[in-house]
Amino acid sequence: MGQLATIYALRDPRTSEIRYIGRTVESSLQRRVNGHLADRLVNHRTKWLAGLKSLDQKPIIESLMVVSRELATPAECYVIAIYKSLGFRLVNATDGGEGMLNASPETRQKLSAANKGRIHTPKARANMRQAAQQRTTQYKHSNDTIIKLKTAKKDFVPVAATAQSRLNNKARTHCIHGHEFTPENTRITNLGHRDCRTCRKGIGRRADARRYGKSPILEKTPRTYCKRGHKLSPENVAITPQGERRCRLCRAFLSQQHRERRRSQ
Repeated sequence: MGQLATIYALRDPRTSEIRYIGRTVESSLQRRVNGHLADRLVNHRTKWLAGLKSLDQKPIIESLMVVSRELATPAECYVIAIYKSLGFRLVNATDGGEGMLNASPETRQKLSAANKGRIHTPKARANMRQAAQQRTTQYKHSNDTIIKLKTAKKDFVPVAATAQSRLNNKARTHCIHGHEFTPENTRITNLGHRDCRTCRKGIGRRADARRYGKSPILEKTPRTYCKRGHKLSPENVAITPQGERRCRLCRAFLSQQHRERRRSQ
């Protein structure tokens, strides 16, 4: 089933009435209760918990069901809808799920008014700065990982991303074989791409020569730009064992993509 999530309920210790439905991926439900008690937001749930804290009491948490993380959102919404239909006075601000799902207009207006012009105090900013520093110093890379990161950064050649390359191609003035994109030499395909008429004529003549033998086979014009728009200068060209030319920047870009996919697995 993969990673699991727990749909839980918070009961009022004075009446044993269920007042809140939530979900968590933590293994300890008591830790989730402590998180609720430490919440500084102002809403129905925190006000109810503040009333219990003033009486030196805590809510009673109990597990309702355990589902996979993929089913956690619909399961939480379903349980909240069931308990609301049975008349339970839930302090949930929404119908469940991620974020403010189906919150009432009054709730949205209150949240908007409460957050407008909100400025953290110097003490709060100092606490957030200290917490961020602890997060960065708590998890340190191993020496092997540091060496790998340095090596990857040293060997990496920055190249334009695929989307940026497409934008650059639109601004190109010459095709990959060096022919200028003049109005007479430019053909727009059905997909909206620019096509070089001189190159198309050469491809047609070579195809006719191979198919019908009407004309001698023409030598293929060597490319001056790769398909991503990099100039095929002598410094940027690598020769494969088969004798083919390859763009070094493209190879570095593809190698970087491969390393990122391996890290994410």
